Amino acid sequence: MQCIPERFFYNHIQDCMDGSDEILYYFHNAEDRCLYYFEIRCEEHVCSSLLFSCGETGTCQRVSYPGYDDMKCATGRDVLYSRNTLQYYLPSKMSYTCWTYLICAFKINELYLINCFNICITHQCNELIDLYCPTSFQFPSQPVFSNFVRLYYSTTTKTDWSISVSPTHICYDAERCTAFSPTIKIDQYDCRKYNEFQWIQNIHSNWPDLLKDIRLQFRFCSQFNFPDLSSSLLFNCNGSSKYISIHRLQDTLHDCINSSDEKYSETCSLNMSHRFQCIDTSITQQCLSQITVKDSFRDCLDGSDEPAQINCAINEFPFSRECQYLRGTIKSNDDKVVLIFSQICNGVKDIQYSSNITADGDDETDCDAWPCITQYTRCNQVWNCKRGEDELNCPKTEFMPKYSCNSENEHYCARPNEYTLGCISVNNTNDGVIDCLGATDERDYCRQMYPDNPEIRYR
Repeated sequence: MQCIPERFFYNHIQDCMDGSDEILYYFHNAEDRCLYYFEIRCEEHVCSSLLFSCGETGTCQRVSYPGYDDMKCATGRDVLYSRNTLQYYLPSKMSYTCWTYLICAFKINELYLINCFNICITHQCNELIDLYCPTSFQFPSQPVFSNFVRLYYSTTTKTDWSISVSPTHICYDAERCTAFSPTIKIDQYDCRKYNEFQWIQNIHSNWPDLLKDIRLQFRFCSQFNFPDLSSSLLFNCNGSSKYISIHRLQDTLHDCINSSDEKYSETCSLNMSHRFQCIDTSITQQCLSQITVKDSFRDCLDGSDEPAQINCAINEFPFSRECQYLRGTIKSNDDKVVLIFSQICNGVKDIQYSSNITADGDDETDCDAWPCITQYTRCNQVWNCKRGEDELNCPKTEFMPKYSCNSENEHYCARPNEYTLGCISVNNTNDGVIDCLGATDERDYCRQMYPDNPEIRYR
């Protein structure tokens, strides 16, 4: 685990190798730049156990196999990795001839530029594998995951070589993978039959899908053999010998095979830093990792981790309330909400990300005595008044002179089934009847239906 000063957290500069210190993670857009510039965010970068690091491009993706995947690392590093993984090595129980027939049967021959048409096709491969391969053998010659997961094939039981790449047995380190009880020994390795595992699909027809599911199965195994540990900073995965840091609890990443790390309900009592407490505590007590805020997924049952109008631009960092909220310096249950005067009663709900916003009130409550036309709302291109009166009699812009609406009592309106921009009287707006495309004349409807999401404003 890497530690950084707290002031480095969410400052628009990646400091952690996995980018977890930056909530709105932009690294996936950096591939082209990383090809030509030597930057620490490109060179010093790690990926999750389910993805492959493209190296100097700084991107993470599935391992590519020619003939199966269009996605490839710009550096070709994933193809080189695939070649080395499946390469024929000595010593080996199988011959090079057997290996070649397997490469053709599994349709991964493009990795080695092998023309299988001259070697074997479909049913011929099956027969040749039975003839030239040992009764039981490991393929590929080295582990396919975590340096201890091996695949074994048997010519006595497997007959579908050309339609399935599924092995007969999978061998592993039983001490590290206590969730899987071995049922057989092969070459002194602990193993189970392929069909004794729970797979997303019963038959794997191609190599990329098989390796993906193997990674999903065995990523929960411990990478080290630990004795029983007792520490308040560690969490023991239920039914497993694996320990993880308590800071990996409820971070949306499943580290335990039974997802007990994501189901753990006592994270609020651990008093950890950089935790986001979901606002509606009447539903559940959830204290999520701060990196789950604004990640485009609703992790809180009340959705409070995805406040629509919260954003933190680089030019606003670190002073705006939005930036402080994302950094965690302002808590989700903080009642000390500070608003600019112009935000009060302006027709836009601004503080739904605080726990003091309930059905009893918010910054748009008891606004009957407040005028909707003020120096802050007038001609700001937002309908702060329900009928947009604050946007009438505005100075002409570069766009407006092209059309001839009466600026005193009309708004611009794109009529359905018409190809020109027209006008609509202010008296015909917000009357429950849609006259303009996108219901631009009925803007108050969406504002009332979805007050917490400014991205939903037109029908």
